[in-house]
Amino acid sequence: MIITLLSLVLVMTATYITAFTPERNVFQSIPKLGSPFLSPIVHIPQHVTYPTTALYAWKNESDDESPFARNVARTCVRHFLTQRSVQSFLTLLVECRDPHTVRWIEDYGGTRDLLLYHGTGAFNITKFRGWDDYLLGMMDRPVEVMVVQTKNRKQPEGGNGRGQRKNKNPFLKDQSREYSIDINPSSLANRILSVREQIGREFVDDLDIVIKTGDVIIESYYGNVMTERDNEEYADRERPYLSEDKNIDNVGENNNDFGQSPKPPSRASFDRNGMFYLNQQTAFDEGLSSPLRKANFDLLVLLSTQEAIHRVLRNFQAEGSKASVSFNWLRDFYVERITSFFDGNQKYGRADDFLEELILTPPSVKKGCGKMSIIDPLGLVEKIVRMRTSVATEWKEILSSVPEDHIALRKKLFTQQMAKSMAAVEEEQQTAFLEEYEIGEFQ
Repeated sequence: MIITLLSLVLVMTATYITAFTPERNVFQSIPKLGSPFLSPIVHIPQHVTYPTTALYAWKNESDDESPFARNVARTCVRHFLTQRSVQSFLTLLVECRDPHTVRWIEDYGGTRDLLLYHGTGAFNITKFRGWDDYLLGMMDRPVEVMVVQTKNRKQPEGGNGRGQRKNKNPFLKDQSREYSIDINPSSLANRILSVREQIGREFVDDLDIVIKTGDVIIESYYGNVMTERDNEEYADRERPYLSEDKNIDNVGENNNDFGQSPKPPSRASFDRNGMFYLNQQTAFDEGLSSPLRKANFDLLVLLSTQEAIHRVLRNFQAEGSKASVSFNWLRDFYVERITSFFDGNQKYGRADDFLEELILTPPSVKKGCGKMSIIDPLGLVEKIVRMRTSVATEWKEILSSVPEDHIALRKKLFTQQMAKSMAAVEEEQQTAFLEEYEIGEFQ
């Protein structure tokens, strides 16, 4: 009866969330957990659009952490697995219509609109340095209570049954109700661990697809280039995409535009078969996939590509002056595009977009260390793809041990639950003893 009454109240009311700030800011209208009283009500209009925050791992200026350690943490697959586990768990909470727990988790992690974020590095690695710090911190939080207040408008005669009145009665007052929701962080951490194990198993299978697609990138590129050349119809000493005034036969001595030909049409690139292979694999899987399987795969490819670029740059740097030109050119190319392809909220397929832009960049000659060096973007793509295969192989071994990594966390969780159970039993026994001998509180 109580559940039915509560359901009717939720259907007929507009939800109001308590906040301790009088400002009508939707991002500040977060309930104060564990509060014994209610604050002024802040209404969230239905038409408000929540913007997507560009989340990515950032570094505090006061932190003396080395750039190398930061880059390693930024592309750590264990950190990424924790992030995607939390996002997948939030998706499940939304499907179960539990927005209050979603709000609590986002407030705990210091994030906003995490469900709308498609990218890597969503968590602050200066706050959660280890991959398990997020879960350990959640386990240490006590049980909290979220108080939600609803306003129930009486339905007068002539209404439409949805809380809207034809004739406003100034003497008819609204009724407000409130109910509390228990948030058990230890239970949430335990459920996230289960999701993390499932996604870890999926990552092991998906990394095989990353290796498979990397093996055919260069091969498909050469095949597409040959097909494009075979299909082009060349006139005598003329490229098809050159206009008539740019043809070498029509260039005069006073023509200052020599060599500035129009931009050619899109050239042939490599085949993108990653999602095709993933659909084939999931179609024959016996178990159900996690709710964000395709998004996880896309971001896994992106993160492995970024880690491969970092390792190639480190190898160039280790070679010293011999590879200084290639190091500087690839570093500048990568840094200029890091916010467009890797950091923040991204579109699908950004890893392939980066490799495509690199592979279609024409070769150039650069001077460094007193000599001229040739920059071969195609050769750089080959190095990155080979390094990505090595990264995927290494990550498969790491992710295969996810259940073993969770043993210490589950042990701590079990210890906490046993301590809470023992405390509850002792309190119950003490209460029964006092009631049996009728001992007052001050006796």
